[in-house]
Formats: sequence, C-alpha cells, structure tokens
Amino acid sequence: LDLSEIDCEELSSDFLNEDVLLYNFKFSNTTTRIPDGLFYENKTLSLIDIPENCEYIGENAFCNTNVRSLHINGEVTIKKYAFMYCSTLESLVINNKAIIEENAFCMSGITSLYIGGVGTSIGEKAFSSCEKMTFVTFADSISYIGPQSFIYCDKLEKLEFNGYIDTIDNCGWNNVKDVYVSDLSKWCNIMFTTVKANPLFYAENFYVNGEIAIDITIPNDVTRINDYTFYNCKELTNVRFHDDIKGFGNNAFHGCNFENLLLPYSLEYISDSAFYKCQRLIE
Repeated sequence: LDLSEIDCEELSSDFLNEDVLLYNFKFSNTTTRIPDGLFYENKTLSLIDIPENCEYIGENAFCNTNVRSLHINGEVTIKKYAFMYCSTLESLVINNKAIIEENAFCMSGITSLYIGGVGTSIGEKAFSSCEKMTFVTFADSISYIGPQSFIYCDKLEKLEFNGYIDTIDNCGWNNVKDVYVSDLSKWCNIMFTTVKANPLFYAENFYVNGEIAIDITIPNDVTRINDYTFYNCKELTNVRFHDDIKGFGNNAFHGCNFENLLLPYSLEYISDSAFYKCQRLIE
C-alpha cells in the first residue's frame, strides 16, 4: 500500500488495523507523526520504512504487527507500546536521538539491537521480555537507560558499549556474560544508580578494546573512579593511575584480583568499600 501522497497525521486511530490487508507500507517523505494505534494488530503488515522526518511514533502504532526489521534514522519519540508484541521484529537499528518510552518494544522478537544517537533515553521496561535478544550495542552518547529496561531478556548475553552513557539504572542484566568496552574513559564516567545497574555485577568477562581486562591504564581525562565501575572484575590484576585522580567511589574495584597497587598522591578520598573483597591485595 502506497500512501505517499497522503498525510498520515490525518488518518484516525485504527484506520489501518487488522481489517486492512497490507504488506509493504510506504509513508510520505514529509510524514512527521504516526498516530496512536494506526496499524494496531494488523498482522498483514511486514515491511515499513520510517521516514527520516518522522518525529513521533504513537502509542500502539505498530503493536502486535508482523514488522520484520526497523531502521530509524531521524530524531523521534517512540511512545509506549508502539511496537509491543511484534514477535517477528528481529533487527532494530536506531541511528539518531530517540526518546524510547516505557514498554515500547516489550515482548518483541528482537535478536540484535543497535542504539546510537546523542541524547537517546530508554524508558522503564522498554525492551523487557524480548526473549530472543542476544546482543545489544550502545553507541554515541546516550543520556539514560531506565529501570528494568532489559529485564526478562533471558538470552541477552553480550553487551557492547562504544559511547558515553550518562546514567544506567537497574536494567535487569541478569544473564549477561560478556561486556565489551571500546573507550575506557567513557566507561569510567558512567553513573550507575545501584550495584546491579552495572552489568559487571552479573558478567563473567570484561573486555577493553577486544581483550580481557587484566592490566589497564586509567585515561588522563578520568579524574574519579565512580561507584561500582570495575565491580567484580576478577581477571583485573593491575591498574595504572595518572597523577590527577581525585578519588575512588563505593565498591569501585569490588572483588578485583589485585596483589598490589601504586596509588597517586593526588587522591583526596577513598571510599571505605572501594577495594572490598580484593582478597589478594597486600599493599
């Protein structure tokens, strides 16, 4: 169905619901808004192309449809339940700033997820119960990953962090085994709201630039090791600090495998729990 000459903003909710036969739907390039519930439970819909000018995808807009893959290239707000129950949606790529509201992709069939876009935020339970999801890449500068946003994603075992993230809440990383970081400076500046917000609480392996983190150097632009930053990094045996490090937060190196460390004179504070359970640490 080609509605490229029709402004979708003029269509009413449920206009293209389960009673309308669709396959490949083409939006007008000038479409800025996809109304709430527009394709609600239309099982014949499988191919869509979100226009780059689209700024709003409404509540339940594609809920319980058979959309297969999705690339979003423009700045957009994705309202709650927009793609919930899309069991055939396997691949999702978000290349620009997106405000992803609660339960937006809950119980969808996503296997791989790529999220970029400076300022992107992920709401509560946004990707919860995506039972086929195995791999997530976070790129660019993401502002917030909300509570339980990946809870019950039982096959999610690999996370890749390629950009800076302001704050990560307790997302539900329960089954994550491998965490990959390409920029240690950006990792060190993440604020984790709780210890379980850091996927390292659950993970077995922590990789920096593709290699298991055993011996690392803190980048010069990092002045503080935040709470829980290297929590449970059992393979980490040595860290080199520069002379401008100011402090170590709560459980910053909890459970690491240090035998000895050379601390800089620049330190102004060390949390009582910064080196908790570093049982081999001698001096």
